[in-house]
Amino acid sequence: MRKESQQPRSLRIATYNIHDCVGIDGIRAPLRILEVLRGIDADVLLLQELSNSRDDQIGGMLVEMFAHELGMHAVQGATLTRDDAEYGNLCLTRIEPTWFEAHDISVAGYEPRGLLEVGISVGGASVRILGTHLGLRPKERARQYQQIRRILTRNQTSRTTLAGDFNDLRLPRQLHSAISGSPSILRRRTFPSRWPALPLDRIHAWPASSLCKLATENGDVARRASDHLPLIAEITLDGLQACTVRPKRDPSPQATRNGRDVSMTPRKPHE
Repeated sequence: MRKESQQPRSLRIATYNIHDCVGIDGIRAPLRILEVLRGIDADVLLLQELSNSRDDQIGGMLVEMFAHELGMHAVQGATLTRDDAEYGNLCLTRIEPTWFEAHDISVAGYEPRGLLEVGISVGGASVRILGTHLGLRPKERARQYQQIRRILTRNQTSRTTLAGDFNDLRLPRQLHSAISGSPSILRRRTFPSRWPALPLDRIHAWPASSLCKLATENGDVARRASDHLPLIAEITLDGLQACTVRPKRDPSPQATRNGRDVSMTPRKPHE
């Protein structure tokens, strides 16, 4: 676990397509994914292809297990139901969200897709984090980029990070100008996990100067646990106080359904 004295002015944010916890060996092993997540030691985790099912190996529901074992708050953004389990995106954060919203960015005729938007407060400043999993076809992604641009432009008071599995090799120009200041465009190869060749998983930060490090977790377990590698970014917060808030050992995390939970603060009005 990172010490609070390290990286006192940054957030560690990671995105990871966990492939429903099925590794390249064809075995579904949630505890193997948990081992990778522990090793990443991120402040915010954005997961894709998560099926919130009950698993005999862990003795409970997957989202609740991840949240409890990592000591993090969970916000789920399900996009569909698969084998009676909610399936889609998940945000895990050590810092309790101040607001959140699950956006439907599906395109008719294609698999349902979503974008999960979560706000946290760090040293009194607002930080906005968005996680998504985009479609496989260029025409589908073009429509989704239009929807993401509208979401990005409606609130420019927050430091913003957009991350996820883009199924694309570059950030389209239409998103570069969505927020004042150019975004970071660094890329790392994350797919396939055994011999990474394509930068399908991405973390973009506005402004670009706020992204000070971008790397993959490519240890042996990570290379076997999913068909994607985790992508990890250090996001600087300029003069803000330390933001690596340590997890409580028994946080009683709330796993929300489609970005909604009455125990949490509701979505703030658009500004």
